[in-house]
Amino acid sequence: MLKEELACCEQIGFDSINQALLEFAKKDIFKDEILKYAVFTENEIESVKNDLSQAEIETMKRRADMVSIAKELINEFTVIEFENDADFSDLSHIPIAYTTDEILEFPINVFVDLEKMKLVKRYNNNSEFDSGVYFGASKDKMYMILGNLEFDELVSVPDYVREEIGKDDVLDMTNDRSLSL
Repeated sequence: MLKEELACCEQIGFDSINQALLEFAKKDIFKDEILKYAVFTENEIESVKNDLSQAEIETMKRRADMVSIAKELINEFTVIEFENDADFSDLSHIPIAYTTDEILEFPINVFVDLEKMKLVKRYNNNSEFDSGVYFGASKDKMYMILGNLEFDELVSVPDYVREEIGKDDVLDMTNDRSLSL
């Protein structure tokens, strides 16, 4: 969300979104959200060392370190599973698995959100059915989740999700018929 709000940062005089975020953090605008979700390079962190507290700098460094490790684990999985590097162009949506349900034939998308530090399974292109696992609390939890990715487990569908999607499909078909009468 924050990146979307700053998408026009170049038009207001910044070279990058990160530069705009750093300036906002220095001025205490959205600072908590920036420190929680943004990822900065070592040079960017160094550039604000006089404007933020040591604790805030350490938070930024820890986050950057976690994201770097997560990227390595994700890329290792995608190279082994698909023989391709992962796509890190959008840190809030790094695709790692996609297939179609064998029974109801709805799409299953699995991605990693490194802004919120979680693994997300999306069924039927509907965020209402999302299931997510937060791993950002510790490196150990991150290693446990991202270091043990298995395609079949990632794309498995719980029975309750299949039932809900089946109900929605029946309701959609009923609505479609009533419109055509």
